[in-house]
Amino acid sequence: MAFPLITCLLAYLVQNTLLAQVPFLSGINLYLLVLVVLGYFPSKLKVPYLGLVLGFFCDLAYLKHFGFYMGIYFVLGLFLQVLLGYLNSNSLVSAMIAGALGIFILNLLTGVLGQILGMGLSTEFILSTTMSGTIFVHGLLAGLLFILMKKVRGKNHAPILD
Repeated sequence: MAFPLITCLLAYLVQNTLLAQVPFLSGINLYLLVLVVLGYFPSKLKVPYLGLVLGFFCDLAYLKHFGFYMGIYFVLGLFLQVLLGYLNSNSLVSAMIAGALGIFILNLLTGVLGQILGMGLSTEFILSTTMSGTIFVHGLLAGLLFILMKKVRGKNHAPILD
């Protein structure tokens, strides 16, 4: 259970330090990519609960109150758990599909719930930025991160890290 939590913490640190400072990398949602990739590896901590942890970090970084992104990432984790079970494949292509669909669902949920709660977020703006190439970038990055995680957790997998 420690490996997914440490990975979530590292994603939080990288997202809010390195990716926030480099302009062309600021559109990458590392929280989503980590959630997609960790969904492929067996762990005692299930994907929706990893979504809660990542949502907590997102609320901590971007909002003054807690719960908005925690709820969104929890629902996204449920969606990814069902999607990964449906794809039933531990392959690069399924990781890319999950990454692309994940960013679409994340942005759709953020826009719709943001409008319902009056946070000033526009669904049209969020969906237009998603469809402008971000969906393909997240699909490719999910595939690359999937390959990296398979190498890291491959033969030297230590059960104490679950």
